[in-house]
Amino acid sequence: MILIADHGIWDWTSEDDGFVPIDFTKSKAVAVFLKACDGKWDTPYYTETIAMARSAGKLAAPYVWLYARKHTDPKIQADFWYLRLKNEPLIAVDFERWSTYYPDYDDLYNAVERLLQLGYMGKIIIYTNYWYWLVYGRNDLYWAKFPVWLARYGSTPPQVTPPWIKETIWQFSASGNPADYGITNGKLAVDENWFYGTQEELEELFGGVVIPPEPPGGDMYKGTVITASLNVRNAPVTGTVINGLSLNNLVEADRIENGWWHLTKIRGVVTIGENWAYEGLTKNYIRTDVQVGNVTLILSRNGTTLSTDTIPAGGTVTVAITS
Repeated sequence: MILIADHGIWDWTSEDDGFVPIDFTKSKAVAVFLKACDGKWDTPYYTETIAMARSAGKLAAPYVWLYARKHTDPKIQADFWYLRLKNEPLIAVDFERWSTYYPDYDDLYNAVERLLQLGYMGKIIIYTNYWYWLVYGRNDLYWAKFPVWLARYGSTPPQVTPPWIKETIWQFSASGNPADYGITNGKLAVDENWFYGTQEELEELFGGVVIPPEPPGGDMYKGTVITASLNVRNAPVTGTVINGLSLNNLVEADRIENGWWHLTKIRGVVTIGENWAYEGLTKNYIRTDVQVGNVTLILSRNGTTLSTDTIPAGGTVTVAITS
């Protein structure tokens, strides 16, 4: 079995809701699930957190919280998930109660079917437990086509939960040592899970081996946000809001188009996908601190050029001198 951790906002924020990043380089988990959406709302700092996990070489996937229809329409929730996560190869749907709200089979069916109708092409895994599924789920072969992730704390695996013959992931603990998973905000415990299968099967479930993103070449811009809040969109002008920036946040971009920064780093974290922020008509939203272009390196001896090369912005040059 292979160790997986799952994390929510309480694992990467402080008491005043500030961002306290998880140090995934110190996590013994091979893969992680991270809470991306709370119903039809974003989880703050999810985008940065999943980028950090992947940069550290972890297999990473989002999970979403499903509210009962008495709280929020499941189809509206699914619309939001698709908008945010349609390009993810794996999404886990958390099927359990919150407060006095108990999502049932119909809520789950409507949310999952809506995702599929919208065109989601990745895998969906259902998170629940035997007793909750017994009451609020249904022994229907429809669900057998989705893998299941079952919670049962202790050394005894979950009970067989029809229509599934065996769970794919077993959440065996909610009391893992935070130091073993890179938690730095003082939280006292971490959820721990076992994956049944090989490393290759785990990679297939999560959509493939993680290749940490390369730093961009070409021009480089560094800036500071100088307004209280600023939206990050997935396209200039009319794009969907996918993230947010606050006063004094640092950003980097590889180009600026009509005042829109194409961000490659947000708060020091490499971005994934398209991320755009507007600097303002008079640069009153983002202040340009550094602008660096490509550098041409010329090596010569006694006035004769030996070689030339172009070094991208932010690149490094190593010169070895031998006698």
